[in-house]
Amino acid sequence: MMQKSIQFVGLTPQQFQTDFLNEAKSFLTDLVQSLKPQETETYLTRKQVAELFDVSLGTVKNWSDKGILNEYGIGRLIRYKRSEVEDAIIKLNS
Repeated sequence: MMQKSIQFVGLTPQQFQTDFLNEAKSFLTDLVQSLKPQETETYLTRKQVAELFDVSLGTVKNWSDKGILNEYGIGRLIRYKRSEVEDAIIKLNS
C-alpha cells in the first residue's frame, strides 16, 4: 500500500490554519444547505384551479386535455401542481 504525504513549503502554520478553517467552513455551509428540507410542492384540486381563474370545472378539464395543465393523481383524486398552474399563465402582448 502506497502512503501519500503532503509537504507544505513556504506556508506558515497560521496560513495553513486559516486556509484549512476557511475550506472547512465552506464545506460545512454547503453541507448544511444540502440537508435543509426542500420546499414541498403544493397541489390544487380541479375546483381550486377553477376558482383561482374564475372558470368552470369543464374549462380546467379542457386545459388538461389540451396539455395546458398537467394532471397528477392517485386513484380517483386529480391534482395540479400550483407551480405548473402559475407557469401556464402567459403574458399577452398589449
